Amino acid sequence: MAESRSSLLRRALGALVRHPRRLLWLAVAVAVIVALALLAPALGVLGTVADGIVRALDPLVRTPTGRLVLLNLLLFGLGVYLLRTLRASWRALRGDLAMRRHLRAVDALVGGDSATAARLLARVARHGEVAPASYPALASDAALKLARLELERGDARRALRRVLDIVPAELPDELARSHAQLRLRAEWALGETLPDELARALREALDRHADDLPLWRLCAEVRRAAGDLAGAVAARERAHELAPGPRARRRALAALVDEHLFAAERLASRERPDLDAAQMHARRAAELAPDDPRPSLALGDLAARRGAIRDAVAAFGASPSDAGLERVAELLDAQPDALSPRELLELAPSTGAIGLAASLYLHAGDRDAALRAVRLTRARCIPPPWLAERLAAIDTACRRPSAGSGERRLPYDPDRR
Repeated sequence: MAESRSSLLRRALGALVRHPRRLLWLAVAVAVIVALALLAPALGVLGTVADGIVRALDPLVRTPTGRLVLLNLLLFGLGVYLLRTLRASWRALRGDLAMRRHLRAVDALVGGDSATAARLLARVARHGEVAPASYPALASDAALKLARLELERGDARRALRRVLDIVPAELPDELARSHAQLRLRAEWALGETLPDELARALREALDRHADDLPLWRLCAEVRRAAGDLAGAVAARERAHELAPGPRARRRALAALVDEHLFAAERLASRERPDLDAAQMHARRAAELAPDDPRPSLALGDLAARRGAIRDAVAAFGASPSDAGLERVAELLDAQPDALSPRELLELAPSTGAIGLAASLYLHAGDRDAALRAVRLTRARCIPPPWLAERLAAIDTACRRPSAGSGERRLPYDPDRR
């Protein structure tokens, strides 16, 4: 008998091992039995409470008045539930309509219809309590976009008032960035905030949003206005580093070059000019924008102010525009003996410089060389009007029997623009 029981047990265990699903059902059944055994006291309490409720309602159910009271209570509870459900649905519907209106405003902004965008954004911002659950900051977003439009129209006061009505602590990070940008831009445009206070607010904003490109651009403008030329250049460099794409980087690079040239001009025009620092800024601008003629012209003017004629001619000759060649002509008119024709062509190797060398040959009395230079210049390029007039005057002077070039001397002014 014992052997049959052990054999039966072994068969049962083998069947469970061969069929894991049966073993799982057995484990679930054991767990349910254990849970019921543990929860028996709690189930007894619930049963007692339910029995008490039934005993309390029994007198009401037995009388017509009691049944009427129960029916009214049931209807009242159902009405409250339906009201709450409909209210939530109505709010969700209004939030969805506000979101659609906001998206239409964004589409109008992209399409350039600022009037329609402003009208739609004003409606969204006016009903701040209506916002979809997926985007609670919808009204603040609309108000910030509307403030940006007002700032672009030149209404900085209204834009600042609208921005100040928004609590930045309740905004997500991107909207907090926009809030800081618009507030500082509006205050800067109004010009009513103390410079120290504006600089402090700008530093705080940059501490929170160190990679914000518009804030760094504004920082450059504020520092330039305060006379901090090095700080303005540093801010433009940071803005150039943060520029997101090729087009933005080109704009940031152009702004950085302009900032270097502005610093060079200011440093050179001070009562006690710092020509070395100005030259450093102009050289950096030339490195950043080799195709821009302005850095070369600035370097040439600075060299001329120091009396370094050779450096000035080399800088003017490196300019990719006719303005550099015209500056060389003015310099040679003021000091015709400063360079020989060979030195001029070594420092400024261009076809236009050959035409300027003609005036040096004529000044030295070598009419044949002057005529050859005039013919070579005309054959190799179409000279600009001022150079063509100059070549014609040299040609006429060379063909006259009398000596002298007949050229009109123009005093060189390095500050001439």
